[in-house]
Parts: sequence; C-alpha cells; structure tokens
Amino acid sequence: MGLCKDENFGSCYGFSGGNGECVDLPRDWNDVVSSLWNDGGPCAAYMEGKCEGGPLWVTSVMASMGQYNDQMSSFRCYAG
Repeated sequence: MGLCKDENFGSCYGFSGGNGECVDLPRDWNDVVSSLWNDGGPCAAYMEGKCEGGPLWVTSVMASMGQYNDQMSSFRCYAG
C-alpha cells in the first residue's frame, strides 16, 4: 500500500505486509497519512494501532482521506 503524508500523493512511501497481516505504522507515519493507493487486493486502513478503529476499505486510489485525514495508524491487506 502506498501512503502519502500530503494530499494528492505528496511525500509517499510504499508499505507492505503478509496476506491478512496487521501492519502498525512506524511512529513517523502514525496519524499523518493524507492520501494513499492500493494496486493489489483489498486493504483496510485503521485509525488505531493493532488494526482497530475502522476499517476504511481501500480498493484503488484516494487523493484525499477526507474525514480520516491524519488519523491512520495501521492497515491490513489481502491477496487479490
């Protein structure tokens, strides 16, 4: 999953995890994600660590996180 600190895909980094594995974001990425993309199977973004508080399902691109801006703390992706 590609995560970006700015809307419209600015300051991005690619994160990955195993199929169905919960990935907690590193401290410097916690609560700063403003846009993201997913080019694989479905992913769920969570507003709390340990994949709690959500999910917000991501199946393609989101140039803006809207009401979830700067709240993402973890994610889980599944093989597509």
